[in-house]
Amino acid sequence: MANQKGRLLARCQVINGCEYSIRVTKHALEQMEERGVSGSDVVETIFALGIKRLLHLQKVSSCFCLINNRLNRTVILSMVKNRIIVLTVLAKAEQVFTKRGTWYIDVSNESSSLGKEVA
Repeated sequence: MANQKGRLLARCQVINGCEYSIRVTKHALEQMEERGVSGSDVVETIFALGIKRLLHLQKVSSCFCLINNRLNRTVILSMVKNRIIVLTVLAKAEQVFTKRGTWYIDVSNESSSLGKEVA
């Protein structure tokens, strides 16, 4: 699933001229439409990670569950090199069942830790 290119949602310069792209799978696009979640909500949730957490997570795992209580959204994504791939979008902010090794991060709290891994 992580090797699917998907539709480009955003492109951004993060650090040292390194460009990241945010892509959305067909499945996630359908969920966004069904659940009334905008592309800007998804991008805002990802950007809420901040540079420090994004770079850390890129090193430790490839699958993340971002919980945004402020927007009442949950976004599950994977990361391959500098490509962020949105896999699932939920119109609620809660920890959901995911595969082993997924990292959970509350992006609505800037002072929260770098996240925790599902064992």
